[in-house]
Amino acid sequence: MAYLYLADGTMYEGVSVGYTGDTVGMLAFNTSMAGYQEIITDKTNAGMIVTMTYPLIGNVGICDTDGESDKPQAYGLVMRDYTEVPSNWKCDRTLRDFLTANNVVAISGIDTRAVTRKIRNDGIQPAGISRNKPTEEMFIALQGFTPEAVTAMASTTKPYEIKGGVKKVAILDLGMNKSFFELIKSYGYTIKVFPHLTRAEDINAYSADGVIISDGPGNPKKLPDVVENVKKIKGQKIMAGFGMGHLVMALANGSDTTIHQYGHHDANIPVKDLKNGKVFITTQNHKFEVIADSVKTGKVSHINWNDKGIEGIDYGEAAYSIQYVPTIRKSMCADENVMTKFVKRIGK
Repeated sequence: MAYLYLADGTMYEGVSVGYTGDTVGMLAFNTSMAGYQEIITDKTNAGMIVTMTYPLIGNVGICDTDGESDKPQAYGLVMRDYTEVPSNWKCDRTLRDFLTANNVVAISGIDTRAVTRKIRNDGIQPAGISRNKPTEEMFIALQGFTPEAVTAMASTTKPYEIKGGVKKVAILDLGMNKSFFELIKSYGYTIKVFPHLTRAEDINAYSADGVIISDGPGNPKKLPDVVENVKKIKGQKIMAGFGMGHLVMALANGSDTTIHQYGHHDANIPVKDLKNGKVFITTQNHKFEVIADSVKTGKVSHINWNDKGIEGIDYGEAAYSIQYVPTIRKSMCADENVMTKFVKRIGK
């Protein structure tokens, strides 16, 4: 027996899967029908308990080469039905074994439709998974819960460089996933990755042809030093921001951000490019957004076709940002335009 309990006092009973222990995190839902391994290892899920809306989880097991990072990032996993016997020629181990080996607490047998409706109606909130029936003290403790310094945990701890062609790209790592890094590498650039608190002077000294502010977990307003450094870099280099990088660039240019009621954690988000009128299906994983009325610098370039939220801002020839993140898995993000714009600006 295990319990999923929420800060508002709601509780669900289920069955423990994976590591035997307790966990707390911010409860969100993800509507993807596939890719649970990538979701669990996605660095933007650091600090989150992820509810999978697709009912059958574990059916393809775990493939050691398919993760978005080298270990799970989510603090917990909520499922409707867990499958113990996977069917996949690439499978290296079961999901249960993977979770257990990495100390990730999970729960199955939950009415994930009910959980999803609650999050959509009431918003993202702190939650916990426990082997023991939650006490009043456990519910009270959730009231003041905030995730740790997740950006610091997700970012590289020291700079590193991958040699390539003559053109050089600097990446400010706010919690970059493997598939995005593989995409940048595929263009043949020499790449240097910097920790999230690297000074602007050190990044400018690298003499890169372009700078990318990567995606990552957390609240952009909790990164004031990063925002200040981006202010000092902008105008000095060709710049592009993706995911969290988009939010940080917005703050650096005088816009404001806020938490989205339930976030966008999906593989099927329609985004419209306002320049050419095309709508692309994108993969997204974020819970903060730019406040539309706050944009004073730059021009909104992309909008979410569902809720009309801001998905991209163009700051002229020198800089632009996108809320979603293109990946090496081209089918996951049809809009390759968002990277070709960067490539055209700095050359190859």
